Amino acid sequence: MNTSTRTVVINQPSLFPWFGEFQKLQLSDVSICLDHVAFQKAGFLCRARIHPVGELPRWLTVPSSAHTRSGAINDVVLLPTEQWLPTVLRRLSHAYRRATYGQHALRLMVEAASDHPTLAVDLAERSLEVLASYLGFTLPTRVRSSS
Repeated sequence: MNTSTRTVVINQPSLFPWFGEFQKLQLSDVSICLDHVAFQKAGFLCRARIHPVGELPRWLTVPSSAHTRSGAINDVVLLPTEQWLPTVLRRLSHAYRRATYGQHALRLMVEAASDHPTLAVDLAERSLEVLASYLGFTLPTRVRSSS
């Protein structure tokens, strides 16, 4: 009898993944994006914690349509990219103006938003892909729980 084992990890999508997520992904064969659960206003789907050099941490938020925040994560609609990207880039630029790789953060954000995602989960998944590529990290097979 041939038995094969596969390791599966499940995560909720976030604007940009935390470093420990890559550790989990490295150990997995399949990764499930848990996108059918309820949106949490204080969650990380549309925001990330940034740490400006020499300053206190603060939140970086991508705005979403208010009427879509009461449903599932995969229903949260972002405002049009041109309405939020300049502000996000300005905040990143200010926060990381003295950081060695500060300009890299700006380029990663631009790349993640380059296809103008309308859903927050699409931006979160794209940011994971962009960061993984930047780090030379191969992502496991990714599936969404809603599919």
